[in-house]
Amino acid sequence: MKFMPYGIESELTPKEWLGDIPESVKIHVRNCASQGWRFYPVNQKRGRCYYNDAVITIPMWVIRSPLEGKKIWYISHEIAHVYTPRDNHGSKFMARLREICPKEFQHWEIGYKPRNAIAAGITDQFGF
Repeated sequence: MKFMPYGIESELTPKEWLGDIPESVKIHVRNCASQGWRFYPVNQKRGRCYYNDAVITIPMWVIRSPLEGKKIWYISHEIAHVYTPRDNHGSKFMARLREICPKEFQHWEIGYKPRNAIAAGITDQFGF
């Protein structure tokens, strides 16, 4: 039986909630999907990468966020976990995040893991 996260927003199709992300990020979504990973929009406080179940969840508040690039960064962040199991938010993870996420949206990581992001060379939205 496949694991299903709670709070799945079934009203949205993948095309609706993933359709407006850049092609450079979609490539990674497709790569993960081809390896059996499933993506779900969820009514939860936080998204998560469930390694053992090959599931990524993205919260609806992020999907609906009016903040430029927040959703793109969030999806990139969770995909970086897929590529760097057990590194958590370490240097390998940060390097992958920087590869996946467009530079202009990487600053969102500073609000989540500031010390790790700054150590990895991620700057705020103004380049400081």
